[in-house]
Amino acid sequence: MNRNKSFDYNEAFSRNIGWVTEWEQQLLRGKRIAIAGLGGVGGIHLLTLARLGIQNFHIADLDKFELANFNRQVGASVSSLNQSKVDTLAAMAADINPNITIKTFSKGITEQNISEFLSDIDLYIDGLDFFALEIRQKIFQRCHELKIPVVTAAPLGMGVAYLVFMPGQMTFHEYFGFDPKSPEKNPARFLAGLNPDISHRTYLVDKTAANFKGKRVPSTIISCNLAAGVASTEALKILLNRGTVYAAPWYQYFDAYRNTWSKGYLSGGHRNLIQRLRVALVSKAFIKFQENVNPDLSSPIKNDIEAILDYAKWTPSGDNSQPWQFEIKSESEVNFHLENEGSVYDFDSKPSIMTIGFFIESFRVAASHFGYNITWSYSRLTDKKHLVNLHLIKSAEVKEDSLFPFIKIRNTNRNPYTTKPLTAKQRSILEESLGEDLRIRWFESFSQRFQLTEISSYATYIRLSIKEACATHQHIIDYNNAYSPDKIPIKALGISTPTQKLMKFQMCSWTRVNLMNKFLGAAIVPQIELSYLPGLLCAAHYIIEWKNPRSLYTSEDFVKIGQNLQRFWLTATQLGLAMQPNIAPLALSYYAIHNIFFTENIAMQKRTRNLAKMLERITSIENIVYLGRLGTPMTTFIESRSVRKTLPELLKP
Repeated sequence: MNRNKSFDYNEAFSRNIGWVTEWEQQLLRGKRIAIAGLGGVGGIHLLTLARLGIQNFHIADLDKFELANFNRQVGASVSSLNQSKVDTLAAMAADINPNITIKTFSKGITEQNISEFLSDIDLYIDGLDFFALEIRQKIFQRCHELKIPVVTAAPLGMGVAYLVFMPGQMTFHEYFGFDPKSPEKNPARFLAGLNPDISHRTYLVDKTAANFKGKRVPSTIISCNLAAGVASTEALKILLNRGTVYAAPWYQYFDAYRNTWSKGYLSGGHRNLIQRLRVALVSKAFIKFQENVNPDLSSPIKNDIEAILDYAKWTPSGDNSQPWQFEIKSESEVNFHLENEGSVYDFDSKPSIMTIGFFIESFRVAASHFGYNITWSYSRLTDKKHLVNLHLIKSAEVKEDSLFPFIKIRNTNRNPYTTKPLTAKQRSILEESLGEDLRIRWFESFSQRFQLTEISSYATYIRLSIKEACATHQHIIDYNNAYSPDKIPIKALGISTPTQKLMKFQMCSWTRVNLMNKFLGAAIVPQIELSYLPGLLCAAHYIIEWKNPRSLYTSEDFVKIGQNLQRFWLTATQLGLAMQPNIAPLALSYYAIHNIFFTENIAMQKRTRNLAKMLERITSIENIVYLGRLGTPMTTFIESRSVRKTLPELLKP
């Protein structure tokens, strides 16, 4: 009986006729399908099969929808947040066909309800999470015992791997070979069985996102849609008993990104010797992936001001030293304490003071996300100690700054970039981001880039040859971590593996550095890799200057300039550009023109005068605020970078 007079089954699914006959459509109408897991693929399986005209389902899932589901799960929406997945999907299916019959299992599948879940079922379709391996094996085993066909279509990359298990043929256990004695290896067995070539790994651009230990892997709606298409097609063939069904040990994989489709026969299932080798390789890959996982530096957040600080802490600081502490006074007030770093690069404390401005701008941009304006005041307590007081002001008129998503993405990229020229629009946007007090000079032609590269290389030679800089380098380089919370990973320096090893060896002591520089010219190779290659391989170098120079600048002037520079950097990131500041030439030239003896190496002290002359040929050193290079990165994935300390570590006791 039609429960909805405005709904007519035959009319609703009439456009299926042609690919199925009218008779077959009515046969599909009476079939009953079980789907466990209503997440990425399970939900779209249900809705696809409902539109195919199937009218009877058993569905199971114990979860509720959350924000992390929005990228791929068809049931995830603002209106379904924190709502039961089975109830939401059942309602969506009923909205397609009001006569649909759905039995829901809102507590998921357990050993106790497997038989009820599979009762009177014509076909089971697997929609379980990748890591739900134990219960998956039990469901498949019970389907084998009840002679129920099974289809599993796993979204992998931007493709889909799909398998069919038919009654009387190879079983799930025979194919995958899960071992109860070593369950930690079962994910590798499952993945290698789904797609023995594991070809989707070739375009995984951010390997840190594949956290197998944390059971969190990348996903996309692209592969979920593909999975629904192939699973429903296999379901149609099985339910109507027509078309060729390639049951396990046959496997199939279609990859839309690589434009490839493969079908293979895994003779012997998991006992296949080649397959065992694949499993071993996948297991090693899992371990390797875990070594590259970006550390979780999140902290329990109590209120908005802590959340804002947790973003603002990603402000750049010299050598990732983070020489600051936060003193939370209330839920709307915080004191920012900074003590100068005192390194050879912190000339006249200007870089440190500008860093304060970098932080204020990061704080302001982050505050906009939470609906706050800010006010701030700056005080220089001593030559080395600085204080900024910041207040949050809630306002309904505040809109999120478009630069907010790029606070954490922004980083110092020391690698070569492409030489693709900047567009006029990119230059215009970057120039505008600097505000009214600064101007920028671009050095884009090869000869101009070479000129700035020569200056950078000369500065690199000096700083690698003086004891004072060596002490800083020894302290700031992290040789062990790809993602360092308080230093610069050696992998992020943009130098080759042999040069990394050379640097690690010689940096043990200044004596070793000095001897290798004198007798082996050990500074030459880093000079090439740190300066010449990246200096020439970029879109442009830039020098940022005061627009209207004056004889005296206050510390607060440099704080405000720091705000503009941070906005410049965030804007470059928003435009898809990588950037590397280049403070060393400016710092060393400053010592030269002011006759400041910063090193005991007299020869290098004299070289700084030559460096200053090279820079003065371009512009007045006293007028320079900042310089560096930028361009389109070779890849947007950064395999190694400086990260940040946790918020509790940065809070003042």
